[in-house]
Amino acid sequence: MSPHYSVPLSRHRKCDSSVGLRDMTEELTLEDKQAWAIRSPLRFGIAMVSIIFGLKILAIPLVLVLGGGDTSGPVLKGGAPLVLLAFAILPIETFLGQAFPLWLLMKLGVRQRFALCALSGTFFGVLHLSAGFGGWVIGFTAGIVLSYCWLSWRVKSLGTAFWLTTAVHAAHNAVAFPLYMVLENF
Repeated sequence: MSPHYSVPLSRHRKCDSSVGLRDMTEELTLEDKQAWAIRSPLRFGIAMVSIIFGLKILAIPLVLVLGGGDTSGPVLKGGAPLVLLAFAILPIETFLGQAFPLWLLMKLGVRQRFALCALSGTFFGVLHLSAGFGGWVIGFTAGIVLSYCWLSWRVKSLGTAFWLTTAVHAAHNAVAFPLYMVLENF
């Protein structure tokens, strides 16, 4: 059974009391599933940040085995100027971690969404290797979700994809930095 997406179903088939909701939702296309991201960017963004943190929690055992993974600590130890710089360079990270890799992969003929997200996430993980192999894992988990954001919003425009993906990354960091400070003192 497909999950329910908030898409006006009347576009696909007239609502008929004899047709169950499950039957109607099975007709949703990929574009319909992406449409909720465009219609509800705030809810979509919150969901994506939550998914990033969920994947990071699932990755904790691997990070512990590989070592490293502290991507917030060095930034926070640098004080306010480094924290501000970390937020200021987010557009560069979006370009290097999502825009360019996804563009290149599509030019090379990769079209399958899962492959695009996984390969782009791999590259985003490489951008976080300065925190060790655990940093790569942390970057990879965020990278696959940020790539999904990019691809979902790209149907609207490049600018929308760029700035809303950057906003999701910024929202993630805005939660991760204080959370790191709390957990570090725990």
